[in-house]
Amino acid sequence: MKPSAKRAVSLLVSALLLFGTLFIVVTFLRPEYAAIAELRGELAARSSLLTAEIKIISAVNALIAQYKSVEGLRETVSLALPDGEEIAPIFAGLNAIAGLSKVSLTALDVHAVPAKQALSPGLLKPRGVLSAGGTVLGTYENLKSFLKYLESNIRVMDVENIVLTPAGHLGDNFYSAVLLINAYYQ
Repeated sequence: MKPSAKRAVSLLVSALLLFGTLFIVVTFLRPEYAAIAELRGELAARSSLLTAEIKIISAVNALIAQYKSVEGLRETVSLALPDGEEIAPIFAGLNAIAGLSKVSLTALDVHAVPAKQALSPGLLKPRGVLSAGGTVLGTYENLKSFLKYLESNIRVMDVENIVLTPAGHLGDNFYSAVLLINAYYQ
């Protein structure tokens, strides 16, 4: 065969191979590329949905934790300002404070004082007051300790009046304190 015929045949075979390759690419590979692009889009959409759901779940968990802390705060406020008079915990608390501070609680009387109206009646309940009067015997340091423990007690209480007199019959360092203590409730 002549070299020019060989060239022509080789050009024809190359052209046929080129068209065959283009036919295969267009017929078989192009739809697969479209399917891959669609799957990539679906993957990106699901990834963004997963990220959004993770953010929502973490926000819900944060709200649950916040609600639990609010519930704990509610319980603490309920201990500080109970919903009712709850006279027995006052006796128990004062007795425990007396034991901690090493003083003797000789007399204790509790009676209710009429509820005081709050400044903004729509927002706050009226505040009730229980007035507890009692006599405490002990050393000056122990009486100071009693007042310190009373001040840091969880139930909201204040000392309205205190009369301190020496209890000479017990010793030089012993005093008798007559207290008027107010305990509050809602």
